[in-house]
Amino acid sequence: MADVDEFKEFNKRFGKDSGDRALVQVASILGTNIDATDHCVGRYGDEEFAIILPAANPQQAMAHAQRIRTAVENADIVLENSSRQKMTLTLGVASIQTDRDIDPAELVELANQKLLCAKKAGGNQILSAQIQDSQPTIQKISPAVNLDNSQSLDGAR
Repeated sequence: MADVDEFKEFNKRFGKDSGDRALVQVASILGTNIDATDHCVGRYGDEEFAIILPAANPQQAMAHAQRIRTAVENADIVLENSSRQKMTLTLGVASIQTDRDIDPAELVELANQKLLCAKKAGGNQILSAQIQDSQPTIQKISPAVNLDNSQSLDGAR
């Protein structure tokens, strides 16, 4: 799950038309940064997007998320008056590494929980969780953090 940071404030400052235009550009960035044909990006809510990566393992999912987050952060969002603005994106990633059946709604809920935690921590970052046969793990990526920064839910490394 991906959410455009401070989008409500963006809409208040620049207007809904500029907000809509910005979301179209963010959606385009998301689509161009998913590299496989079996992956899907769609708008999930107001300024929220769902990114489905069915063939990606947890490391690949985090690499996709980091590439997307960086691409949005580095993009110039062009407004109707041709001015350029910067936006950032916060992502919650949930992945499965188990043979047991998982309700897709459980995976979406887990991704949403991680997204909300990442937003509360300041945004422009990625927080992930994995459903495994063993204990679930979480991973947080801020803009300058290495992809190998994993820890379990109980805080152990």
